[in-house]
Formats: sequence, structure tokens, C-alpha cells
Amino acid sequence: TRFNPFAPMTEMDALAAVVNATGMNEQIQPTPDNWRTGYVDMATQMGIITEADLAQYSETPDKPFTNLVTAEKFNKWLSTALQKETKYKLSPNSAVRRIDAAELFHNNQELVAPAKGFTLLKGEIVDQKTITEDGVNKIATSLKQDTGGFINILSNQDVPVVKNGQISLNVNNLVKGEIVSFYYKDNQVQFAIAEA
Repeated sequence: TRFNPFAPMTEMDALAAVVNATGMNEQIQPTPDNWRTGYVDMATQMGIITEADLAQYSETPDKPFTNLVTAEKFNKWLSTALQKETKYKLSPNSAVRRIDAAELFHNNQELVAPAKGFTLLKGEIVDQKTITEDGVNKIATSLKQDTGGFINILSNQDVPVVKNGQISLNVNNLVKGEIVSFYYKDNQVQFAIAEA
């Protein structure tokens, strides 16, 4: 199927996205006949949804949460899941599109990244050069962090980079002066996002 960034999200889409953002989807036991069940059960265990939420779908338990999700509800669920207040820019009653959900996660990356097991390193690029380590070319990027400190990041050149709405596999596409978020996991840069 094709990903449509402007498609509206149902409450079920939002619940799945929120559970996935916390990493708790890895604890779900798959149910072959209805994938929704595991997400609803996990969201209930996490306190994201309540018995009252479940009661409104008692007549359609095989297809729960089919209404379009509002920005207020999506934000409330994400805040509950991450156990911190998240921020959003949409009108509370507006329907959330996939692109809006992506923006919500991006605007709250400092909360979402650790929940997924990432270490987030963010700052302004002040220098970047190619070095050789064990016969392999790597990119050494120096960042000035918001705190005023500096950090050096060593990565492979072919790390996914999101910049200006485009994805590339080249850290060299990042340039001096850009504000960039590097996501670390398992002692490696997994991807980077440049601020627009």
C-alpha cells in the first residue's frame, strides 16, 4: 500500500502510533485474526485508554476506535504514554493527518527518542571532516550544543539523513551552521534530522 501523508488518522491508527513510539509494541503478542486487539490491550495496560473509552466500542469489538482522532485526544494519549506533557500546534478539535502526527512526534523528539531507546544529540554543526578508522572512512562531526558545550560524533558516511523534506544516505549532506539531531542506538548513529 502507498503511504499518504495527508490521509486522516483513525483513533486506532493513533493508538498504534503512540504505542509504537514508546517501544511497547515489542511486548505485544500478535493476534493473527485481529491486529488491533494487542494494541488496545497494551494501550489499556499503559493507561492510555480507559474502561470508558472501551465501553463506547462494546458493540464493535472487532473494529474498535474507527473514528477520526482529534489533535487533543492524540496529544493526550501521547502525553499519557510518555508520562510527560507533549506540545502540539493544531486546533484541539481538528482531525489529525499522518503528516500532523509526524510533526507531533518530531516536536516532542526529546521525549520520544529515549522511549524508543535512542540517545538524542542535538546542536549546531561547527566542523565536519572525513577520517579513517580501521581502514574505513568515517565522518567526524563537531556540534555546539544548546548548553554551550561541544561534542564530537563519529559516524559512517551512509547514515540516513532527513533534510529539507528529503532523505539521503550521506552525512556529508549536512553542512556547517545547520542545527541537527543525531539519534544514537547500540553505540552507532542510526539517523540524523536537520532542522529546516
